[in-house]
Amino acid sequence: MASSPSANRGAGLESLLEYRHHLYRAAGVADIRKLPTDWHVVAKAGQGRAWLAFPARKSSVDYLGFLMDGTGRHVAVEAKETRERRWPLAHLPGHQRAYLAAVCRAGGIAGVVIWWTALSELWAVPWSGVERLIRSGKASLAHEPGSPWRVGLDADYLPVLLAGGGGAR
Repeated sequence: MASSPSANRGAGLESLLEYRHHLYRAAGVADIRKLPTDWHVVAKAGQGRAWLAFPARKSSVDYLGFLMDGTGRHVAVEAKETRERRWPLAHLPGHQRAYLAAVCRAGGIAGVVIWWTALSELWAVPWSGVERLIRSGKASLAHEPGSPWRVGLDADYLPVLLAGGGGAR
């Protein structure tokens, strides 16, 4: 794949979530795994080191799994980053919105994990919170101190999604 400033975007968040998911599996809480991205290689971009490629198709969400609490409930999580103090809801495409909504309708747990890079803060926004924002006509989610969606730097986000709480901003 081509190496560019955007190629590693999200790598820190992905590492943090992978570590948290390892802890969830070890503790018997949940088994959540990153979905691999299928790439379509278009061309070699010189010197045998770089490739021009793009995702072969839209993915549902970044992470899928299930609770290991005896219910086996489905878990779907999309991970996003922003440098701003607002996260545009437009950064969650329609196919991902539809998937997260379907998981909730089926009784699963769904949400968006947002890394506010400039603030070094992680939030876990349950789908119900995202849906309220969308229905209220909001264009973005504003960062607010003391949010119930705030997660500690240990990235233990699942309890926030399970609680499903938090009001629309």
